[in-house]
Amino acid sequence: MLRDKRFVKYLLGFSAGLLLLIWLSAVIASPYLLEKLTYSTVVYDRDQNLLAARISEDGQWRFPQTLELPEKYIICLKNFEDRRFGLHPGIDPAALLRASWANFRAGKIVSGGSTITMQLARLLCKHSSRGWWDKLVECWYAVGLEFHFSKSEILKLYASLAPYGGNVVGIDAALWRYYKKTNTQISWAEAALLAVLPNQPSSVHLQKNRLKLKIKRDRLLDLLSERGILDPSLLSLSKEEAIPEQLYPMPKHSAILLDFLRSKYPEQYRFYTTLNGQLQDRLTELTAY
Repeated sequence: MLRDKRFVKYLLGFSAGLLLLIWLSAVIASPYLLEKLTYSTVVYDRDQNLLAARISEDGQWRFPQTLELPEKYIICLKNFEDRRFGLHPGIDPAALLRASWANFRAGKIVSGGSTITMQLARLLCKHSSRGWWDKLVECWYAVGLEFHFSKSEILKLYASLAPYGGNVVGIDAALWRYYKKTNTQISWAEAALLAVLPNQPSSVHLQKNRLKLKIKRDRLLDLLSERGILDPSLLSLSKEEAIPEQLYPMPKHSAILLDFLRSKYPEQYRFYTTLNGQLQDRLTELTAY
Protein backbone atom coordinates (compact mmCIF):
# COMPACT_ATOMS: atom_id res chain seq x y z
CA MET A 1 0.00 0.00 0.00
CA LEU A 2 2.81 2.42 0.93
CA ARG A 3 4.62 1.57 -2.30
CA ASP A 4 1.47 2.31 -4.31
CA LYS A 5 1.09 5.71 -2.62
CA ARG A 6 4.70 6.56 -3.41
CA PHE A 7 4.20 5.53 -7.04
CA VAL A 8 1.13 7.75 -7.34
CA LYS A 9 3.01 10.60 -5.68
CA TYR A 10 5.97 10.25 -8.06
CA LEU A 11 3.63 9.96 -11.03
CA LEU A 12 1.79 13.13 -10.07
CA GLY A 13 5.07 14.93 -9.51
CA PHE A 14 6.42 13.78 -12.87
CA SER A 15 3.21 14.84 -14.63
CA ALA A 16 3.26 18.26 -12.98
CA GLY A 17 6.91 18.73 -13.92
CA LEU A 18 6.24 17.67 -17.48
CA LEU A 19 3.32 20.09 -17.78
CA LEU A 20 5.47 22.88 -16.35
CA LEU A 21 8.23 22.08 -18.86
CA ILE A 22 5.75 22.12 -21.75
CA TRP A 23 4.33 25.46 -20.56
CA LEU A 24 7.77 27.03 -20.15
CA SER A 25 8.89 25.87 -23.59
CA ALA A 26 5.74 27.36 -25.14
CA VAL A 27 6.31 30.65 -23.32
CA ILE A 28 9.90 30.82 -24.58
CA ALA A 29 9.18 29.76 -28.16
CA SER A 30 5.99 31.69 -29.03
CA PRO A 31 7.45 35.24 -29.43
CA TYR A 32 9.84 34.03 -32.14
CA LEU A 33 6.88 33.36 -34.43
CA LEU A 34 6.50 37.11 -34.94
CA GLU A 35 10.08 37.78 -36.00
CA LYS A 36 9.83 36.64 -39.63
CA LEU A 37 6.83 38.76 -40.58
CA THR A 38 7.20 41.34 -43.35
CA TYR A 39 4.75 44.14 -43.98
CA SER A 40 3.55 46.48 -46.67
CA THR A 41 4.79 50.06 -46.37
CA VAL A 42 1.99 52.58 -46.00
CA VAL A 43 1.77 56.36 -45.72
CA TYR A 44 -1.23 58.33 -44.42
CA ASP A 45 -2.33 61.96 -44.58
CA ARG A 46 -3.13 64.19 -41.60
CA ASP A 47 -6.59 62.63 -41.27
CA GLN A 48 -5.18 59.08 -41.39
CA ASN A 49 -6.46 58.47 -44.92
CA LEU A 50 -4.28 56.17 -47.01
CA LEU A 51 -2.09 58.02 -49.52
CA ALA A 52 0.05 55.20 -50.89
CA ALA A 53 1.13 51.63 -50.17
CA ARG A 54 3.87 49.26 -51.29
CA ILE A 55 3.38 45.50 -51.25
CA SER A 56 5.38 43.43 -48.75
CA GLU A 57 8.51 41.50 -49.69
CA ASP A 58 6.57 38.24 -49.92
CA GLY A 59 3.97 39.71 -52.28
CA GLN A 60 1.19 40.22 -49.72
CA TRP A 61 -0.89 43.27 -48.95
CA ARG A 62 -0.13 42.84 -45.25
CA PHE A 63 -0.36 46.21 -43.54
CA PRO A 64 1.53 46.85 -40.27
CA GLN A 65 -0.22 45.60 -37.16
CA THR A 66 -3.50 47.43 -36.68
CA LEU A 67 -3.54 49.98 -33.87
CA GLU A 68 -7.30 49.98 -33.29
CA LEU A 69 -10.12 47.56 -34.01
CA PRO A 70 -13.73 48.57 -34.68
CA GLU A 71 -15.90 47.55 -31.73
CA LYS A 72 -18.50 46.04 -34.07
CA TYR A 73 -15.82 43.84 -35.63
CA ILE A 74 -14.67 42.63 -32.20
CA ILE A 75 -18.24 41.68 -31.28
CA CYS A 76 -18.77 39.88 -34.59
CA LEU A 77 -15.46 38.03 -34.38
CA LYS A 78 -15.98 36.78 -30.84
CA ASN A 79 -19.54 35.62 -31.55
CA PHE A 80 -18.50 33.85 -34.74
CA GLU A 81 -15.18 32.31 -33.74
CA ASP A 82 -14.72 32.22 -29.98
CA ARG A 83 -17.51 33.34 -27.66
CA ARG A 84 -15.50 32.43 -24.51
CA PHE A 85 -12.40 34.26 -25.73
CA GLY A 86 -12.11 36.34 -22.58
CA LEU A 87 -12.32 33.32 -20.27
CA HIS A 88 -9.92 30.66 -21.55
CA PRO A 89 -6.07 30.56 -21.41
CA GLY A 90 -5.67 30.08 -25.17
CA ILE A 91 -7.30 26.65 -25.32
CA ASP A 92 -11.01 25.96 -24.84
CA PRO A 93 -11.36 22.28 -23.77
CA ALA A 94 -15.16 22.37 -24.17
CA ALA A 95 -14.86 23.58 -27.76
CA LEU A 96 -12.22 20.94 -28.58
CA LEU A 97 -14.37 18.14 -27.13
CA ARG A 98 -17.43 19.38 -28.99
CA ALA A 99 -15.47 19.57 -32.25
CA SER A 100 -13.99 16.09 -31.72
CA TRP A 101 -17.44 14.59 -31.18
CA ALA A 102 -18.82 16.38 -34.26
CA ASN A 103 -15.90 15.14 -36.38
CA PHE A 104 -16.33 11.59 -35.07
CA ARG A 105 -20.03 11.56 -35.91
CA ALA A 106 -19.44 13.01 -39.38
CA GLY A 107 -16.49 10.74 -40.15
CA LYS A 108 -14.49 13.73 -41.31
CA ILE A 109 -13.29 17.10 -40.06
CA VAL A 110 -16.28 19.45 -39.93
CA SER A 111 -15.22 21.55 -36.95
CA GLY A 112 -11.87 22.59 -35.58
CA GLY A 113 -12.72 23.84 -32.11
CA SER A 114 -9.90 26.37 -32.36
CA THR A 115 -9.87 29.51 -30.26
CA ILE A 116 -8.86 32.85 -31.77
CA THR A 117 -5.46 32.42 -30.10
CA MET A 118 -5.04 28.98 -31.69
CA GLN A 119 -5.99 30.43 -35.06
CA LEU A 120 -3.38 33.14 -34.56
CA ALA A 121 -0.82 30.40 -33.85
CA ARG A 122 -1.84 28.60 -37.05
CA LEU A 123 -1.40 31.80 -39.08
CA LEU A 124 2.03 32.40 -37.56
CA CYS A 125 3.07 28.78 -38.14
CA LYS A 126 1.65 28.92 -41.69
CA HIS A 127 -0.17 25.59 -41.21
CA SER A 128 -2.26 24.66 -44.25
CA SER A 129 -3.53 21.29 -42.99
CA ARG A 130 -5.92 20.54 -40.11
CA GLY A 131 -4.30 17.38 -38.76
CA TRP A 132 -4.08 16.42 -35.10
CA TRP A 133 -0.35 17.14 -34.87
CA ASP A 134 -0.88 20.64 -36.27
CA LYS A 135 -3.67 21.14 -33.74
CA LEU A 136 -1.40 20.10 -30.86
CA VAL A 137 1.32 22.50 -32.03
CA GLU A 138 -1.24 25.30 -32.25
CA CYS A 139 -2.43 24.53 -28.70
CA TRP A 140 1.16 24.62 -27.49
CA TYR A 141 1.89 27.97 -29.11
CA ALA A 142 -1.48 29.39 -28.00
CA VAL A 143 -0.57 28.90 -24.35
CA GLY A 144 2.68 30.80 -24.88
CA LEU A 145 1.00 33.61 -26.81
CA GLU A 146 -1.55 34.09 -24.02
CA PHE A 147 1.32 34.53 -21.55
CA HIS A 148 3.07 37.22 -23.61
CA PHE A 149 0.12 39.20 -24.95
CA SER A 150 -3.07 40.63 -23.53
CA LYS A 151 -6.43 39.59 -24.96
CA SER A 152 -6.66 42.93 -26.76
CA GLU A 153 -3.22 42.45 -28.30
CA ILE A 154 -4.09 38.92 -29.44
CA LEU A 155 -7.22 40.22 -31.16
CA LYS A 156 -5.18 42.89 -32.95
CA LEU A 157 -2.53 40.36 -34.00
CA TYR A 158 -5.14 37.96 -35.34
CA ALA A 159 -7.00 40.73 -37.19
CA SER A 160 -3.71 41.94 -38.70
CA LEU A 161 -2.80 38.49 -40.05
CA ALA A 162 -6.18 37.01 -41.00
CA PRO A 163 -6.42 36.00 -44.70
CA TYR A 164 -9.02 37.81 -46.79
CA GLY A 165 -8.57 36.08 -50.12
CA GLY A 166 -5.80 36.33 -52.70
CA ASN A 167 -2.93 38.37 -51.32
CA VAL A 168 -5.05 40.54 -49.03
CA VAL A 169 -3.97 39.98 -45.41
CA GLY A 170 -5.32 41.68 -42.31
CA ILE A 171 -8.27 43.90 -41.56
CA ASP A 172 -6.61 47.20 -42.53
CA ALA A 173 -5.75 45.98 -46.03
CA ALA A 174 -9.19 44.37 -46.36
CA LEU A 175 -10.97 47.55 -45.30
CA TRP A 176 -9.28 49.44 -48.13
CA ARG A 177 -9.50 46.74 -50.80
CA TYR A 178 -13.18 45.94 -50.14
CA TYR A 179 -14.59 49.22 -48.84
CA LYS A 180 -11.96 51.90 -49.57
CA LYS A 181 -11.87 52.77 -45.89
CA THR A 182 -9.09 53.36 -43.40
CA ASN A 183 -11.11 54.39 -40.35
CA THR A 184 -12.96 52.31 -37.80
CA GLN A 185 -16.47 53.56 -38.66
CA ILE A 186 -17.95 50.46 -40.24
CA SER A 187 -21.46 49.04 -40.39
CA TRP A 188 -22.65 45.80 -38.80
CA ALA A 189 -22.85 44.19 -42.24
CA GLU A 190 -19.25 45.18 -43.00
CA ALA A 191 -18.08 43.98 -39.59
CA ALA A 192 -19.84 40.63 -40.04
CA LEU A 193 -18.31 40.13 -43.49
CA LEU A 194 -14.82 40.88 -42.16
CA ALA A 195 -15.39 38.37 -39.33
CA VAL A 196 -16.57 35.44 -41.49
CA LEU A 197 -14.37 35.86 -44.57
CA PRO A 198 -11.09 34.51 -43.06
CA ASN A 199 -12.91 31.26 -42.20
CA GLN A 200 -12.82 30.14 -45.86
CA PRO A 201 -10.94 32.85 -47.81
CA SER A 202 -9.96 30.57 -50.70
CA SER A 203 -13.46 29.34 -51.49
CA VAL A 204 -15.69 32.21 -50.38
CA HIS A 205 -14.79 35.66 -51.68
CA LEU A 206 -15.90 38.44 -53.99
CA GLN A 207 -15.00 36.77 -57.27
CA LYS A 208 -16.82 33.48 -56.68
CA ASN A 209 -19.47 32.02 -54.41
CA ARG A 210 -20.79 35.50 -53.62
CA LEU A 211 -24.14 34.05 -52.56
CA LYS A 212 -22.43 31.66 -50.15
CA LEU A 213 -20.49 34.58 -48.68
CA LYS A 214 -23.69 36.59 -48.17
CA ILE A 215 -25.38 33.59 -46.54
CA LYS A 216 -22.48 33.22 -44.07
CA ARG A 217 -22.56 36.94 -43.28
CA ASP A 218 -26.33 36.93 -42.78
CA ARG A 219 -26.16 33.86 -40.51
CA LEU A 220 -23.81 35.76 -38.24
CA LEU A 221 -26.13 38.77 -38.29
CA ASP A 222 -29.01 36.44 -37.33
CA LEU A 223 -26.92 35.06 -34.48
CA LEU A 224 -26.22 38.58 -33.21
CA SER A 225 -29.95 39.28 -33.31
CA GLU A 226 -30.74 36.06 -31.41
CA ARG A 227 -28.27 37.09 -28.71
CA GLY A 228 -29.87 40.52 -28.34
CA ILE A 229 -27.06 42.52 -29.97
CA LEU A 230 -29.04 43.66 -33.04
CA ASP A 231 -32.68 44.71 -32.95
CA PRO A 232 -34.99 43.48 -35.76
CA SER A 233 -34.92 46.74 -37.72
CA LEU A 234 -31.13 46.97 -37.64
CA LEU A 235 -30.89 43.30 -38.61
CA SER A 236 -33.11 43.90 -41.64
CA LEU A 237 -31.14 46.96 -42.75
CA SER A 238 -27.82 45.12 -42.31
CA LYS A 239 -28.96 42.19 -44.44
CA GLU A 240 -29.93 44.57 -47.22
CA GLU A 241 -26.36 45.83 -47.57
CA ALA A 242 -24.81 44.40 -50.71
CA ILE A 243 -21.60 42.38 -50.80
CA PRO A 244 -18.76 44.50 -52.30
CA GLU A 245 -18.53 44.05 -56.04
CA GLN A 246 -14.92 45.06 -56.67
CA LEU A 247 -11.48 45.31 -55.16
CA TYR A 248 -10.24 48.87 -54.92
CA PRO A 249 -6.64 49.47 -56.07
CA MET A 250 -4.13 50.85 -53.62
CA PRO A 251 -3.62 54.63 -54.04
CA LYS A 252 -0.37 55.77 -55.63
CA HIS A 253 -0.58 59.57 -55.48
CA SER A 254 2.26 59.79 -52.94
CA ALA A 255 4.36 56.88 -54.21
CA ILE A 256 7.49 59.03 -54.52
CA LEU A 257 7.10 60.29 -50.96
CA LEU A 258 6.56 56.74 -49.76
CA ASP A 259 9.75 55.52 -51.47
CA PHE A 260 11.70 58.43 -49.95
CA LEU A 261 10.46 57.73 -46.44
CA ARG A 262 11.14 54.00 -46.80
CA SER A 263 14.73 54.66 -47.95
CA LYS A 264 15.29 57.05 -45.04
CA TYR A 265 13.68 54.80 -42.43
CA PRO A 266 14.08 51.22 -43.73
CA GLU A 267 12.93 49.61 -40.47
CA GLN A 268 9.64 51.50 -40.44
CA TYR A 269 6.51 50.40 -42.30
CA ARG A 270 3.88 52.98 -41.32
CA PHE A 271 4.23 56.74 -41.85
CA TYR A 272 1.94 59.63 -40.94
CA THR A 273 2.24 63.00 -42.67
CA THR A 274 0.66 66.46 -42.44
CA LEU A 275 -0.48 66.32 -46.06
CA ASN A 276 -4.09 67.03 -47.00
CA GLY A 277 -5.09 63.98 -49.02
CA GLN A 278 -8.21 65.53 -50.55
CA LEU A 279 -6.30 68.63 -51.65
CA GLN A 280 -3.57 66.47 -53.17
CA ASP A 281 -6.15 64.42 -55.10
CA ARG A 282 -7.70 67.63 -56.44
CA LEU A 283 -4.31 69.01 -57.52
CA THR A 284 -3.51 65.71 -59.23
CA GLU A 285 -6.79 65.94 -61.17
CA LEU A 286 -6.08 69.52 -62.22
CA THR A 287 -2.56 68.78 -63.45
CA ALA A 288 -3.85 65.82 -65.44
CA TYR A 289 -5.66 68.11 -67.90
